[in-house]
Amino acid sequence: MSELENKARKIAQAIVEGSRSKASPADIRKWSDEIFAAYQKNPDSPEVKECQRILSGPVERHIKPLMPFLEVFCGMKRR
Repeated sequence: MSELENKARKIAQAIVEGSRSKASPADIRKWSDEIFAAYQKNPDSPEVKECQRILSGPVERHIKPLMPFLEVFCGMKRR
């Protein structure tokens, strides 16, 4: 497993654990920035594809259901 994939796993774990997560918001931001930079360089790389696969489940189960609430109540918009 690559270092980038390991960071994706840590983000996925933080999503699932929520406030119980040991990862700080700064860590999560740093890891997500690194993954996104790799995506911008080569979105079709196997490493980036694996990061997407790792994150897709937790995002679908834990983040996506909250989006309507976040958009209206918190003023967050989808990109």
